[in-house]
Amino acid sequence: KVGDILVAGPEWGRVRALVDDRGRRLDEALPSQPVEVLGLGGVPGAGDEFVVVESEMRARQVTSFREDRSRNARADAVGRSTLEQMFHDISAGEAREFPVVIKTDVRGSLEAIMGALDNFRSDEVLIRTLHAAVGGINESDVVLANASKALVIGFNVRADPVARDLGRQVGTEIRYYSVIYELIDDLRAILSGMLDPEVREHTVGNA
Repeated sequence: KVGDILVAGPEWGRVRALVDDRGRRLDEALPSQPVEVLGLGGVPGAGDEFVVVESEMRARQVTSFREDRSRNARADAVGRSTLEQMFHDISAGEAREFPVVIKTDVRGSLEAIMGALDNFRSDEVLIRTLHAAVGGINESDVVLANASKALVIGFNVRADPVARDLGRQVGTEIRYYSVIYELIDDLRAILSGMLDPEVREHTVGNA
């Protein structure tokens, strides 16, 4: 209902308005009724469950717990990846990485791009995502990319003037896309250029 304190994934807020698929404002949303909810502090993930809580204090407790859990999961994933990479380096040499910073217009686009990038992993080269989020490209994105010599990718979003000027000054490349296939094709071409050439010798005759 309008006025409820809503928690959705890691975000929370007081419901300011409910709008149905015809643009009409509602006082409450019934089971299975699709509505647009205004009032959350940020964009929850696709498929995140939501719940109404009794107070703002409770909402902060729930979101804080979820953020801690998500942070720990990311740390564990990084640790596992580091150990796996260590064993791989011992047996087959160090894999080269191509770092990127990705910003998209909506969460669905971000998940689709991240899923496609997972298929790029190989024994020799891989794409390392330094930061991926919904929203326009800002100054902190360019600073992060510059520190790691990464490419900044904007999907249906643009860089703000400060970020654009900083990118020109420090030489950080920002590429814009509106079609996922074009983005994927460009990254595939970049990774192909990082691969070592395969040398083959063909005997054409004997003397």
